[in-house]
Amino acid sequence: MKRITLALAFVVALFLLASALTPPIKADIFDIGGNRLATGPYILSPVNTTYSSRIISLNISFSTKLFSTIHLSATYCLDGTPNINVPLVVSPSMIWSKNRVIGSVMLPELSDGSHTLSVYVEADSYWDSETVHFTVETTTPKIKVLSPINQTYTETNVPLMFTLDKANWTGYSLDGKDNNTISGNFTLNGLPNGLHNVTVYANDTYGNMGASKTISFTVAVAQPESFPLMPVAAASIVAAALVAAGLLVYHKKHKTQLSKESCT
Repeated sequence: MKRITLALAFVVALFLLASALTPPIKADIFDIGGNRLATGPYILSPVNTTYSSRIISLNISFSTKLFSTIHLSATYCLDGTPNINVPLVVSPSMIWSKNRVIGSVMLPELSDGSHTLSVYVEADSYWDSETVHFTVETTTPKIKVLSPINQTYTETNVPLMFTLDKANWTGYSLDGKDNNTISGNFTLNGLPNGLHNVTVYANDTYGNMGASKTISFTVAVAQPESFPLMPVAAASIVAAALVAAGLLVYHKKHKTQLSKESCT
């Protein structure tokens, strides 16, 4: 009987020792007697996703027993750096019969790439943690316009050709007008004579917008020659006047000749 009692005591001692040395599996904090001290922590942000900004805030929220007097603290570790304190605010909630604990702090400016963030919450020397993995992607699409180039075109249809390294959406703006969505290389049709400029835009799946250099070019299409109505009309009038003058001279000469003949 003593052996059984000693064995049970040894098992209980091992269980209590393991509970004290290792964090609980669930997102709760328990004391050595199994009493729940805090429910959490829950990392509200960042979450396991990709962000298009290098400025992100850490927001945590968990709860404790209503009117609890236990001592609470929270820290975070970003990419293996030393832990940094997270200020906590406790707000009793009579509706939920719990104390709501929230914490918020701005993270240091992040670099592009993958990040690991762990939050540690301590309640009367007992603690729990939660870890998230997220990515920062702020690189904009790189766009290079191949056509048109800075030259004069003698056609009204000018090809718009470009290359880019990534895109979820592409479009172009001609002469400062609103963007037009396109799926790839395109032809600018029916351009009037004169100076034009075009810019190609693209964004990626995270909303990062990129723009190409603005290309200026000229369209100069020779216009067909119109029939010279005024010169021909003027020439016709001059010709008619000359004919009339010739007839008048001829008439006078002929009349003079007839007069001479009648005198003889």
